[in-house]
Amino acid sequence: MFLPAVVPIVAVCYVWLIMFDPANGVLNQALMALGMDHPINWLNDPRTALFSIVLVTLWCDLGYNLVILMSGLDNIPNMFLEAAEIDGANSIQKFFKITLPLMSRNMLFVVIMTCISYFQVFAQVQIMTQGGPENHTNVIGLNIYNYAFRYSQMGYASAMAVVLLGIILIVSLVQLKVGKQDWEY
Repeated sequence: MFLPAVVPIVAVCYVWLIMFDPANGVLNQALMALGMDHPINWLNDPRTALFSIVLVTLWCDLGYNLVILMSGLDNIPNMFLEAAEIDGANSIQKFFKITLPLMSRNMLFVVIMTCISYFQVFAQVQIMTQGGPENHTNVIGLNIYNYAFRYSQMGYASAMAVVLLGIILIVSLVQLKVGKQDWEY
């Protein structure tokens, strides 16, 4: 499960490029075996390109997020769960009344770090679609790169990067503020 987190993103993208291949890709072969009429052009169709990038990004972050959440589960003291069981709580009640509240800090950390990571998405888009088709996968990280290195407008690219920093800061502070409300007992 943790392998996608340690494999370089470039290698992951090239593996997924092969899997998304319209003619010989694993995904289209599986869908054709299930009875689909024609292959899907995953990365060149405006309707599926962004979904494909999101799928790759989610897969890459899954292992890291699971490790953080599993460490949070391991740190829940058994005495709370045992006390709830003695009081007659069922599994669902124990989950919503004990496990979920005690995991709130880990979940908040995962949400904030994942949002920051998704605001900074660049490599997946650059390698897999270069912002196409029809700019449907053009993200701010790719725009910053293009203005800096393709159009040689370093000042404009720097301004975009500062705006991105501000957006990430505001979103993170809002998430932290909303998430901290759960900690006040």
